[in-house]
Amino acid sequence: MCKKKKKRSPPPRQPKTRPRLYQAFIALLEERGFNQITVKELCDRAQINRGTFYNNYTDIYDLETWLEGQLFGQIRQILRADPAHHALSPDSIRAVIDYVKQNQQLVMAMVHGGLANRIETVLKRELVSIMEDFLQADFERATLLPAKYGRAVFASEVSAVIMLWINDGMVESSADLVGMLTVLRDHPLKDIVGCVYD
Repeated sequence: MCKKKKKRSPPPRQPKTRPRLYQAFIALLEERGFNQITVKELCDRAQINRGTFYNNYTDIYDLETWLEGQLFGQIRQILRADPAHHALSPDSIRAVIDYVKQNQQLVMAMVHGGLANRIETVLKRELVSIMEDFLQADFERATLLPAKYGRAVFASEVSAVIMLWINDGMVESSADLVGMLTVLRDHPLKDIVGCVYD
């Protein structure tokens, strides 16, 4: 009678693997840009073997998607924790901005390392989702623009301010950025750009 081979369980993951990969990824983004990073180079920098990398991620894109998911997932958690989340209070917006600033090195590396378009696309998608999920915005019921255009206008306005803030090095304070986003929320475009027509 043939004994069945016992299926081996995977070796336990080292708790320091992800932080080392994270730091190596950021360093390589800053030095070379996303499209120039190889798994071998990343593993060498993180001082792990490639097998360990592939136990955690399928490829470099999977690592980037995981980091992006962590970043935006935490933003959603911050918004869910706000008891007044249906109003997107200045305090919750400030908490999100503070979180982004705490992760400035990663965000800046991603934006300046060739992932700016990807980050902006995800940011726009998340902004619309936040509006619909947290504020119960109903772009379908809005009457001034068809829904897809209303979503695009909203997401583009807010993401443009956030991406400019990131590209400029996150110089303005959280309070200043909250103020700018509040102006976008509370005032018509003609007031913001200074049009004299009515």
